[in-house]
Amino acid sequence: MSSNYHDSASIPQSITCSDYICRVNNWSIRSKILGGGIALFVPLICYFILRSTGHTGHVAVPQHFGIDTVITKNVDGKELADTIYHTIGRTQLLSHLNKTVDLKEDFDRKTLVINFFSISDSSTRSDKLSYHMGRIQKGFKMKKHDSAVQLLSIAIFPEKDSLQSIRTYANEHTLDHDTWTFLRGSNEEIERIAKKEFFMQDFSPNQNGVPADIILIDKYRNIRGYYNGLDSLDIIRCIDDIAILMVEKNKIHEKKR
Repeated sequence: MSSNYHDSASIPQSITCSDYICRVNNWSIRSKILGGGIALFVPLICYFILRSTGHTGHVAVPQHFGIDTVITKNVDGKELADTIYHTIGRTQLLSHLNKTVDLKEDFDRKTLVINFFSISDSSTRSDKLSYHMGRIQKGFKMKKHDSAVQLLSIAIFPEKDSLQSIRTYANEHTLDHDTWTFLRGSNEEIERIAKKEFFMQDFSPNQNGVPADIILIDKYRNIRGYYNGLDSLDIIRCIDDIAILMVEKNKIHEKKR
């Protein structure tokens, strides 16, 4: 009796074992078809949505700025141009922690985010630039990627902004002095860096005041972007570009290392 009761509870008497197995197989096939359909059509739907909004689906890699030389090569009868982009050279600056800083040699493998400032700036431009630099620092610190990004703020009036006043200014804007360094140097060195290294030909603090630019330098020390440090939307674009550069690999530079 117990055996017959167990059989009737497991499989209804109106359904044979072969019918039950067929139904299970059909359910399995339907599940696979449904799963395959989802895997196929969901990406297609997302693709067409992106296309309809003007998005190509490709990630735009930040371009290079500052051409040093263009080498023309003849390959299989065709002339090909090989562009050599500018690499940041040696610099002599002093940090707010009284340490010598070289933009080329220091901060190895870090992406550099650079702006200019002045404590003696009578306008609110320096404070707004520093506020936006702080947003960049906090953004990557929250994601625990701040070790790959180094913020650098360069004082444009070293004769007015002493090292002690810069140190005080730094303390007011950040508690993390490892990932945000404030710098000063001679007028000649600062102007050389701005014009020769960053290609900021309009750099003239006495006439134009504090530049609004934020400059993005990749880990290979190539210039990869200029951003309006007073514009919140441009700051978001800068953050997006930093994230791309953090995972970018340059085969030519990697071979040199």
